[in-house]
Amino acid sequence: MTTPATDPSTRPQPLPDSYVETSLPDRYVETYHDVGVWKSRRHDCTQPFATGASRQRLIAIGAEVARWNQVPHVIRDTGGAVIEVNCYSSYPVLPTRPA
Repeated sequence: MTTPATDPSTRPQPLPDSYVETSLPDRYVETYHDVGVWKSRRHDCTQPFATGASRQRLIAIGAEVARWNQVPHVIRDTGGAVIEVNCYSSYPVLPTRPA
């Protein structure tokens, strides 16, 4: 028996990556998984500013840098899909669903 909290049909579905990518400002920080290692970088840079094995640690580092720079923080899963976007800026907040 499933409860509303565990029923898969009531869970929010992730936003399509194309929608998220076009809704983000030009500058943001992202935390992602690449070749067995978690990394955080500024979106416009190819070199990560932090790498490591701990997903939680890299998310925390990425969030802190996003707060310092007042930009959104995008978190991707191991497949590269956007699973979370946190805004630490004066940019408009992303809607939860496409209109």
